[in-house]
Amino acid sequence: MKSDQTIIRKNLMEQLNFITNLLGIKDKNIIILDYLDAGTHKEIIAKLDYPAPKS
Repeated sequence: MKSDQTIIRKNLMEQLNFITNLLGIKDKNIIILDYLDAGTHKEIIAKLDYPAPKS
């Protein structure tokens, strides 16, 4: 039987996958560090695995 933590992690990853697809994030170099559910909205904390280009 799967633990509750495994089930929560699976649901979280499904939500993150849906959100990244919805936003059109296709860059595989974006690393999602954390996810916060604030009730009225969700926040994704992420970073690039390389320095961002200067414009």
